[in-house]
Amino acid sequence: MSNKLILEVDGQRVMLAPKKAQDIADVNEVDGDRWLISDFNGSVPRLMMVDAQIKYAEIKLQRKLQEMGEGDENSRILTHWKKKRGESSTEILFSVVPGDIMAVHDDLAYESRDVHLNFSFNALLFAALNKYGSKQNVVVMFEHDRHVDYMVGKKDRILGAGRMSSFAATSEAKMALAETISEELKILEKQSHQKVERVVHFGFFRSEPGEEGAGQTTRQTSSTGFGQTAAAGDDKTSWVGDETELVDAGADTSWVIKLAEFMEASTDVLSPARFAMEDGSFLVTSIPKVTSLLASWDAANKELDIASYIGVRVSPWLTAAVWLLVVGGLFGQTWLERNVTFMKAETRKIESSLGQDEKVKEITEGQKDVVLFSEQLSKLSQIYDAKRIIADLSLARADRNIQILRLLISHENQTPSVVIEGRVNNSFSVASKDHEKFLNTLRSKGYKVEKSQLDTDILQLSFKVTLSRKAES
Repeated sequence: MSNKLILEVDGQRVMLAPKKAQDIADVNEVDGDRWLISDFNGSVPRLMMVDAQIKYAEIKLQRKLQEMGEGDENSRILTHWKKKRGESSTEILFSVVPGDIMAVHDDLAYESRDVHLNFSFNALLFAALNKYGSKQNVVVMFEHDRHVDYMVGKKDRILGAGRMSSFAATSEAKMALAETISEELKILEKQSHQKVERVVHFGFFRSEPGEEGAGQTTRQTSSTGFGQTAAAGDDKTSWVGDETELVDAGADTSWVIKLAEFMEASTDVLSPARFAMEDGSFLVTSIPKVTSLLASWDAANKELDIASYIGVRVSPWLTAAVWLLVVGGLFGQTWLERNVTFMKAETRKIESSLGQDEKVKEITEGQKDVVLFSEQLSKLSQIYDAKRIIADLSLARADRNIQILRLLISHENQTPSVVIEGRVNNSFSVASKDHEKFLNTLRSKGYKVEKSQLDTDILQLSFKVTLSRKAES
């Protein structure tokens, strides 16, 4: 992965590099494109049913949570999965992030000179479930400190999600936790009439600093459950490093094996890598085994940040394609000009031989098409491309509470057509003004509103607008 990977979990923030990791005090000091995977101060994965159509599920969910005394109007709901149940109900897998925590991460993305995407560890859990649960029901677990975050189900059906914590970080406590988790999973099996076939585990462990520098490491004094070393050669209960050797203070996963036995399921403990830290401690984690499963659209950033990231990645290919068309058009035009010159010369010969009263033979329809095609190719360099359109939309949104849910950009006769679907989360009186300011800003940038549709609700205004823009001269 070309992006720099930063992990935020249990109050720690570290950046991974080959064979080593580094504590990061200020994310803004990290140059280059960044992917930050955060637990957002302990946000727990949850599964809930709401009485609302699928497109209004998040709005209804936020109201329901407020009625339950959880979160407020500034909290951000991160939706990982949702599915229609019946005519007017939706099942939704989500995380709730407090508004102040989310604002800090949004600011990191806004202030970064390069691309900065924020991801939830719960999005990482769901990505792992999608891979390992493509054909069978699995439980995917992320172990960190005394906690185990889990999701149960398969790609098209989620059975449950949550967090379990042991009373201590000892092996005995983790064995007791295995029994507690198995009881919870058996209840889910009974309720859903489905069997959990596989247990998948990945984790995060950091030792205490060594007493004699980087060459000396010690285990945590609490003797953490996945900070202990199992008997040498027992590859069932130890994490194995990338070079098929046991990690010195590798993770004791015997409790995971025990859980699988309780569930009569197979086990898949993802092997970790060991990273040396500057303070003499070390990090043992299998998170890099699953980060490749994340996609840019899994990020918790605002929609235009993600669109900009994708645009930056795709733009070199689009630019190359456009330049190929332009260069091809120039060659075609040069070839056509030479042929036209030749045809004119031949015409003059015919005129001189037949006399001034003879009519000159016109070029064929096929030759006219070639001329027209060459003219169109020569105008490709004047196309107003997608990257500039995205930049204009970002400027028009400014600080207004406008969410863009769908963006379609097409070109016809070198003229861009932009279709935007989105919503403004506010009362109609405020939302309508923000919507009009949004359109006026785009008009000032040279866009013309071809079509506009509005749909109002109590706390939001939904819109669909079609824009056009003349090609640059």
